[in-house]
Amino acid sequence: MNLYERGDVKYPSDSNGEIKRSEWQKPIQFTLSLIGYAVGLSSIFRFPYLALNYGGGAFLIAYSIFVIFCGIPLYWMEFTLGQFTGQSPVEAFGFAPLFRGIGWSMMLVSGKISMYYNILMAWTLYYFFQSFQWKLPWNSCNNTWNTPACFCHSDKCAAVLPSQNRTSSTTEFWLHRVLELSPNINELGGINWSLCGCMLASWILTYLCLFKGIKNSGRAVCVIALLPYVFFIILVVRGATLPGAYIGLKYYFYPELEKLKSTKVWTQAGIQLFYSLGPAWGGLITLSSYNRYECKYSRDALLLPVLCGVTGILGGLAVFSVVGHLAHSMGKLDISDFTNSGPGLVFIAYPAALVYIPGASIIAVCFFALLFTLGLGSQVVSF
Repeated sequence: MNLYERGDVKYPSDSNGEIKRSEWQKPIQFTLSLIGYAVGLSSIFRFPYLALNYGGGAFLIAYSIFVIFCGIPLYWMEFTLGQFTGQSPVEAFGFAPLFRGIGWSMMLVSGKISMYYNILMAWTLYYFFQSFQWKLPWNSCNNTWNTPACFCHSDKCAAVLPSQNRTSSTTEFWLHRVLELSPNINELGGINWSLCGCMLASWILTYLCLFKGIKNSGRAVCVIALLPYVFFIILVVRGATLPGAYIGLKYYFYPELEKLKSTKVWTQAGIQLFYSLGPAWGGLITLSSYNRYECKYSRDALLLPVLCGVTGILGGLAVFSVVGHLAHSMGKLDISDFTNSGPGLVFIAYPAALVYIPGASIIAVCFFALLFTLGLGSQVVSF
């Protein structure tokens, strides 16, 4: 096939006797697929944590600069390549044999990230099912997985007792119930059947969204891409109305401008750009390859990176308004205690804060449903 004879995407030509490539039935399916691809778990798992740990507003400034000068141009370039060639990442770089390795590398990255996302989805699905209880299981020290050193955040004395050699009930639930960590590295431990079931369910749901190709996935993303924003609105509104929410939001947005002098801030902002927007993973080329040749994608290339950044900010609002409420309720807890939490911010800090909120089970169900739909959207599009 001559690269300059792409035609109207009715490719490959019937004269070759090959199957015609599928196309998006409606342009909105392409846009929603991009939202599902770009707005993923990193909006909750990484963005709020990085913003807090690297200067709050200063990190937002660095990230915004990367979006303008790196994210948007890369989106534009990959949309152009995918739509013009109508090929997968491996074949799209066929115009130069030397570049074929780029396409294969993109496939390897997407495969690795998909496995990583599926593990996160399994964890969130487990928490989702555990949230359907009036008393959340991580708000108790009377379970079989708890140790004598366990304490509950909801205990009135928890904030004044010394914390050495003591472990919160949320931490023990995460380590001993969810992960079922072995005592030491020399003990392999058994199979965690609960997480295996959740992981299998995640793979099955991903398959059901994809087994008919874009005809099926195009319909699935209409729900998967928009449903998270319903949960975002619920969580942000509820979190903002909690006493002490301003404590978390202050730490989140306060710009420590002197940190802009640090190369770590710019490095992490750049890493987060690639982690959240997903350029060079192959997904953008694949999605745009299903466009009609004359499809106008300029608006999507401009708005999608911006929307991803806004969603990351919303994720921070949802998380740190509730964590601020935790600090307010415990009296002496400093928000900076969470700067080294990483993913534990989602599975330890946020669940700990939920116990202070009336109707905590409902908020927990919404929060972990949000995480799962974000992961599912990224999975469906990455494949």
